[in-house]
Amino acid sequence: MTISYKDIMKRKIVALILAAGKGTRMKSDLNKNLHMLRGKEIIRYVIDAAKVAGANDIALIIGNDAEIMRERLGEDYIYVYQHEQLGTGHAVMQAEDFIKNNIDSDIMILLGDGPLITKESLEKMLLAHQDGADATLLTAVKENPFGYGRIIKSEEGHIEKIVEEKDASKEEKLVKEVWTGLSCYTGEALLESIKKIDNKNAQKEYYLTDTVKYLSGVNKTVKAVYINDEKETLNINDRLALSKAEKLLNQEYLEELMYSGVTIIDPLTTIIERDVKIGRDTTILPFTYLTGSSTIGMNCEVGPYTHLNNCEIGDNTTVNRSSLFSANIKNNATIGPYSYIRPNTVVENGAKVGQFVEVKNSIVGKNSKIPHLTYVGDTRIGERVNLGAGTIVVNYDGFNKYETIIEDDAFVGCNVNLVAPVRIGKGSLVAAGSTITKDVPSNALAIARSVQVNKDFWAKKRRDMRENLRK
Repeated sequence: MTISYKDIMKRKIVALILAAGKGTRMKSDLNKNLHMLRGKEIIRYVIDAAKVAGANDIALIIGNDAEIMRERLGEDYIYVYQHEQLGTGHAVMQAEDFIKNNIDSDIMILLGDGPLITKESLEKMLLAHQDGADATLLTAVKENPFGYGRIIKSEEGHIEKIVEEKDASKEEKLVKEVWTGLSCYTGEALLESIKKIDNKNAQKEYYLTDTVKYLSGVNKTVKAVYINDEKETLNINDRLALSKAEKLLNQEYLEELMYSGVTIIDPLTTIIERDVKIGRDTTILPFTYLTGSSTIGMNCEVGPYTHLNNCEIGDNTTVNRSSLFSANIKNNATIGPYSYIRPNTVVENGAKVGQFVEVKNSIVGKNSKIPHLTYVGDTRIGERVNLGAGTIVVNYDGFNKYETIIEDDAFVGCNVNLVAPVRIGKGSLVAAGSTITKDVPSNALAIARSVQVNKDFWAKKRRDMRENLRK
């Protein structure tokens, strides 16, 4: 019988996520933890990692933009307010009630701005912790440890304390093993130690790291667990770090897609968010941006210079140099170049939406064609319909939107205005240049344009008159 990770866990696990800092280096009016990273807030990555690692309850310590944080993240979490930012230890002090309520649990302390932490690293920490530790630290070895708290050990290898950069001696600054900011405590050890720390340091702040010195001093067991992948220690404190995280996560997912049978011509110019799913033998061309929960079928070609967001693309479909939002494109369809497909649009099997065409809230029927220079809004197009260049569906009167219906096998000539609400009957033909304001019966020819008048020699007379005026 296979023993799962959850079977090994002896104690309940909860998480306390520090997210009160505004992040002044982001140069933003928005809390740094709420900045978007590949389609979701930075802090959601940390929350998700905590959940899959087994956290039953999650408390978020918030301060700046507290109400915005609650509004964005919802009410599934316990919120703890830190009205003054006096250090990481002070932040945890604000969660005393949460700690007391989980006194028999193991409490992970995580950072809201550290989105690259993985469930594997958290599980590794928890496994070590539940094997007899009072506190367990996730550590890393860095060639340039500047800015990190150093892990100071005794000659026997026991952890004695963590020393922050500004309080470290010259010898301590030479230590390359650093604390990542992530840790796990028993509820008892955390409650006891958090009451023993003070702000007698260079920053005049309450350091969470001082709990380690206290616990070591009273012969509690403090363990260290190494993070193998240094990228997991990246914290988003400025726009450069945000860009770096974006690149790392994007490259990781592009590699997964390529191993699964997707061709990506140029990974350096292709961005695909994690929730996008792509079928095998599909090719993604350069400068393509795929976001949201988009799905792309098999044997498609998407790009170059294409943006899809929350779209469903069927098999054997081509999307070229176009922008599509919340649209459903079926099998064997052709989109672009330079199409703009807006929400609630369905393009059925074998249909074509061509260059410089905008479609919104409409159905384009099977094997129908909208080749170029056309606007279609609030329209139901049947099968095998052709809309000529310059066709405009006039769906808005300044107050309300109206529906247009174009039935199967209709043919609409170039430069036609269809003034909604209007129905173009099955098999009918609308003459080029017409403005249609009334329904067209099936199999009829509709002509709605003024009678052509030719005035002989008028153009020559006009030129002669202009020439005389110049003399």
